[in-house]
Amino acid sequence: MSYDLSPPVIAPARYRAFGLRIHSEIPLPEMAPEAPGDALPDVTILRGPPLDETGRTSPEAQFQPGRAEFFWPAVGRFTVTAPGRIEASAAAGVSDELLAFPLLGPVLATLLHMRGLFLLHASAITMNGRDAIVLAGDKGAGKSTTAAALCHAGHAMLSDDIVALGDEAPPAVLPAWNQMKLSAEAAAHLAPEASVTRGHVHDDIPKLRILMPGEPPAAAVPLARVYTLKRDSAVSVPQIRPLSPPQALALTLRYAYMARFHGMAPKGEAERRSFRQASALAGQVTMGELLLPVGIDRLPAVADVIAADLASSRRGAP
Repeated sequence: MSYDLSPPVIAPARYRAFGLRIHSEIPLPEMAPEAPGDALPDVTILRGPPLDETGRTSPEAQFQPGRAEFFWPAVGRFTVTAPGRIEASAAAGVSDELLAFPLLGPVLATLLHMRGLFLLHASAITMNGRDAIVLAGDKGAGKSTTAAALCHAGHAMLSDDIVALGDEAPPAVLPAWNQMKLSAEAAAHLAPEASVTRGHVHDDIPKLRILMPGEPPAAAVPLARVYTLKRDSAVSVPQIRPLSPPQALALTLRYAYMARFHGMAPKGEAERRSFRQASALAGQVTMGELLLPVGIDRLPAVADVIAADLASSRRGAP
């Protein structure tokens, strides 16, 4: 009698995010499950061969037309191939949860960029299920914390870290996932009761992963506002200052996700396309600077301030 000792074939899990069907051999509970069916995936995420990268000790990113490769010594290697394939090879001892950190950040963002989407390094919330608002800002500005304050007030998550806009006009946010990364203090004050804390995955990653209740909507949500966040000890309640058209364009260019790669991303038509998309966004959507008071206890008021800002534009509509 002979025995088959080959590893079992495990069907990839099926998810939906950014308007795409995503089949992944790596579990991604951050994403909403896809309904069963025979439709082919738009994106396939595969496990690569065991990592053997002796001699490479620094993070690396390499871009070519239709292809990109990322390497982090403490995580693994990722190869992105347009229009819909990602291969992830984990370093020894790396868990799937740690592998998902860059996978659901720069790796997936690069694939979405290859597919022609315009991306912002930001968080997105849908206000009352009708208007999408985007929260952009520098590291530590409070994007996820402010998004959590809005969820605490009863609004819903659209995306955290990567905000993708569809190619339709007017602009709309493509729902991604309902997980956000928060400090322990922010999670204790702002995470909804029905949320699930997933905990830490690495000593160098202090934030908690919080799964918000419910699922993101299935369809894109019209984009009503883009705010750049700024902490200001001089204000006691959140305030909004409008941005001029040149300031709005500067905002979209500064917080375009691919700008994080400091010019390493492919040039040529892809770069020109991104500039056209940023210019169109700045011209079509009202943008403002959202001044935030210091102190988590003062953040819940931000929901009323943004709601009033949205209502003011609707009152002024013909």
